[in-house]
Amino acid sequence: MKQKKIWMTYLTIGISLMILGSCIKADVEYLLSLNHNYVNQTNQDLTMEIYNQHDELFKSFTIEKGDTINSHSTRGRGPQLFHIEYQDGDSVIVKFADDKCLTYTDNLDNPNNKIFNIDDYDNFDTRLIEPGVRYNLYYTFTEEDYNLAVDCE
Repeated sequence: MKQKKIWMTYLTIGISLMILGSCIKADVEYLLSLNHNYVNQTNQDLTMEIYNQHDELFKSFTIEKGDTINSHSTRGRGPQLFHIEYQDGDSVIVKFADDKCLTYTDNLDNPNNKIFNIDDYDNFDTRLIEPGVRYNLYYTFTEEDYNLAVDCE
């Protein structure tokens, strides 16, 4: 008799979990997968330094003139431009080989924030907001960018 009660308890628990599991609707949403590529079309080698909100350098990339690098890849619900290694980039300093610099900040009031503005990327497409997309995003540094650079501090 005791064995029958234990068996019935487990059966009741099992049936309850099955009913509960069938009531929960799980939507599996495939996130977009985004490769972030940066192109150097200037006549200078450059280094991109990415800083977090505490002004700590957490990632740096060197791009020789004429080259392209894949700085990082992200998976998410939308583009995360400088979300690298579980940190968010708050500012980017581009240092050219001849000691000229460009500084970009993630601040909508700053007119010099184009590297943080997804619309300013070479091949931005609204498909980036669709789930399940694999996408290569490109941003190109040009001679025009180099001409805006100032002496590094």
